[in-house]
Amino acid sequence: MSNVISDIEVVGKSINRRMIRNVWQRLFRNKPLPTIWALRVSPQEFQRVWLALDEHNRKSGDAMCTARAMIREHGGLVVPSAGVCKVQGGYLVLVRTDSAWPLVHDLEHELGHIARGEV
Repeated sequence: MSNVISDIEVVGKSINRRMIRNVWQRLFRNKPLPTIWALRVSPQEFQRVWLALDEHNRKSGDAMCTARAMIREHGGLVVPSAGVCKVQGGYLVLVRTDSAWPLVHDLEHELGHIARGEV
């Protein structure tokens, strides 16, 4: 499935909005749920989108990203297993399909960055 977020096409599987809402309400019930797009993406797509968002952020200066635990890829490249960026109109959470963590754990971590205002 293809999604266009902040003028960047992202190919991945949408994470169920109900799961996002349930995690948010369980951990941050005193805060309103912002607009969040969350996708599971391949390692290659994660890297491509992450680099595109980084370039977009450097040019516009209007978005921030944060990433969680790193995965050492073939060839020694170290990249995040999940991350969140503030994008136009909300937040984008990307979770790699090869993340070592359960999906709900990755969501809890990334939504925590949003709730604490770190992005």
